[in-house]
Amino acid sequence: MLKLFLCIVLSLGCGGMTYADIAHEPCIDIDGAKTKVVVMPGIAQGKIRLENPTWMGENKECYLRVVHPALVKDGEWIPLEFSFIPGGDGEVTVWLRSNQVFGADKKTVPTWVEYRNLSINGCVPAINGFAQIDKSGKNGWHLATPGTLVNNGKKDTVCVWHDSVAFRKVKVIGGQ
Repeated sequence: MLKLFLCIVLSLGCGGMTYADIAHEPCIDIDGAKTKVVVMPGIAQGKIRLENPTWMGENKECYLRVVHPALVKDGEWIPLEFSFIPGGDGEVTVWLRSNQVFGADKKTVPTWVEYRNLSINGCVPAINGFAQIDKSGKNGWHLATPGTLVNNGKKDTVCVWHDSVAFRKVKVIGGQ
């Protein structure tokens, strides 16, 4: 059985900002809830976990969260590879963000993470990097702000947090 496979490299911090005491938990969401595409966990390499979150209620089988354990400070790039299996043909949304973190005042705290060298195989068409940008996210990456795409000349790195995401729609084939 073929599986949709996503490979990415992540790191913490963006643009020289420091977040010394705040844990950063990078996460990627595979969202098939609107289109009712079931998203089953596949294989995860490294320290990441794949889960259908209970907070999605009756749609939990149509939503997969990929979470890396919390990291506290800037470090080396960490390669992530995982797969998921769509339960049917349709469209899912891939969300790149960090997990939601609340401060003492119960307001959301930005915990920035960077993703680079992304490739998604098994979808139509295969996706490599962030060069294809579309304000709607239907035919390329929707970036929350122009600053989301890191200006390194390669268009291969985005800087996001829970409320400032990069996302795109991906056409999937059931079982692949």
